[in-house]
Amino acid sequence: MSSTPAITVLMPVYNGRQFLPESVQSILSQTFRDFEFLIIDDGSTDGSLEFLRGQNDTRIRIVHEATNRGIVHTLNSGLELASGYYVARMDADDIALPGRLAAQYRFMEENPDVGVCGTAFQMFGEQHSPGWARYPKHPDLVVALLFENPLCHPSVMIRQAVLRQTGLRYPGDYPHAEEYAFWVRLARHTGLANLTEPLLQYRSHPQQVSRQKSQEQCRSISRIIAEQLAALGLTASPGELALHNLLGMAFNPVPGYRRKLDSWAGRILEANARSAFLPHEQLACQLHDRTAAAIERTQSQLARMTRLRRFHWRLSAGMRHYLPAG
Repeated sequence: MSSTPAITVLMPVYNGRQFLPESVQSILSQTFRDFEFLIIDDGSTDGSLEFLRGQNDTRIRIVHEATNRGIVHTLNSGLELASGYYVARMDADDIALPGRLAAQYRFMEENPDVGVCGTAFQMFGEQHSPGWARYPKHPDLVVALLFENPLCHPSVMIRQAVLRQTGLRYPGDYPHAEEYAFWVRLARHTGLANLTEPLLQYRSHPQQVSRQKSQEQCRSISRIIAEQLAALGLTASPGELALHNLLGMAFNPVPGYRRKLDSWAGRILEANARSAFLPHEQLACQLHDRTAAAIERTQSQLARMTRLRRFHWRLSAGMRHYLPAG
């Protein structure tokens, strides 16, 4: 490894002992060798630190926090400590396929306008399915940010030069959705990309933040989306946000959702025509596709419910998310 590694692999760890051996080994076994492996233990109490200190590989650099400081502090500390030209994120419960770093490094070297590069991934564990990284190019990714997080965080590689130029770091005021807010901010300064080859195995298990802290995460996601809509020129009511979330894979059967989705999509396009906030062609295409998918998904899920449960869903949705016609 050179004195300045090409890549810093940044892995935060908090009580990750159960899956840590597989995750660490998947990085140490990469075909690309010029990296440092920066592992920050955030006050673990389950033997994670002892396991890490037992690893015999000079590329590993361990930083130990005596007390748990939280994921945002750990990630930002890692960005400050990273010495590589690129920072590759990795989580302590996932598995990187052997060619991951090589493929991302090659892509970043060949595309200097891209500052953030994720990859396709495969879910395993409790759920086995292809991942949701559907868009490879910046125009579609920056539009997709209006509806969802289109980048898989532990698959991402970030260009250090962009971080230095912008001074951007993970924001601390979007609990459990800090990476989504980070991508939105970085997208204003650099290109985004996803490699279409699945290069990460993303583990699904009950201890994941998306399950343990789902309500807080949903509130943060709603804030991120509302802020983007405001930049587009739309101030969304709670009901309109609930409707909008249908376009990002949520299930929320707002009464009259078919007509209201069409109306809402039209308002988004009109606002974007005035503000030029997003690439208009890609926005129109995604709105068309997302509206059709939302209608089909909602119909399918409602059809699987009993009549009584469907009635309760519609009643509660109507009470919580009433939207005026038009």
